[in-house]
Amino acid sequence: MVFTAVERRRVNFDKLTEYDTVVGSSNNLADILEKSVLHVLPHTKTIAIAIGASPNELFWLKERRRETARLAGRVQFRWYNDMSFEAILKDAASLPPDTAIYWQFLNVDAAGVAYEGAHALNRLSAAASRASAVMT
Repeated sequence: MVFTAVERRRVNFDKLTEYDTVVGSSNNLADILEKSVLHVLPHTKTIAIAIGASPNELFWLKERRRETARLAGRVQFRWYNDMSFEAILKDAASLPPDTAIYWQFLNVDAAGVAYEGAHALNRLSAAASRASAVMT
């Protein structure tokens, strides 16, 4: 079996057989933010991370918090995993200038409501009129 398009952290390598191969990738949110948001918008003071509350999203929340810890002195982070989507929209509408929103993924909000990605992203983008950027 060949596993492709999978993040290496989600692979249990000790369960693979000699006939299995993983063509995985790894990415680091701090690197992504430095090379995109903070490079293009160097005056960014706050980055809101749109991520949900499903078990998969909570796995990535832990990883993303760990990865971005080194940026804590440079920008403030707002994590949206513990809010309903309606509360996220309200918060996004009142974000201060020099704020960017990074759309990790939001499949299930903290209220347990499931959302389809593109529709939810479009609603968030429309609500975030004062934010510097909404990036995916």
